[in-house]
Amino acid sequence: MSNIGIELDVPTIQKMRSHLRELADNLEKRLRETENSIDEVSKTWQDENFKDFKNKFEEDKQKLNPLSKKVSTFESQFLSEVERKLRKYLERR
Repeated sequence: MSNIGIELDVPTIQKMRSHLRELADNLEKRLRETENSIDEVSKTWQDENFKDFKNKFEEDKQKLNPLSKKVSTFESQFLSEVERKLRKYLERR
């Protein structure tokens, strides 16, 4: 029987944290950009299909905002703590 696990080192954790920060930042940025664009278009385009689209976007945004926050929290709290503990462990070796 073999043990299956994940081997992590400090550079791998740092890279993962960087990717997660970038993901959360990009998601927030894209949501803001899309919201601004929709608001701008809604000033002149007010048919029912567009209103439905705008409402659906608002629903989706309400679902995506918590996801972005969870990714950010995972990176800034959990992974940073894993990195800190790993560094501390490696210093003692």
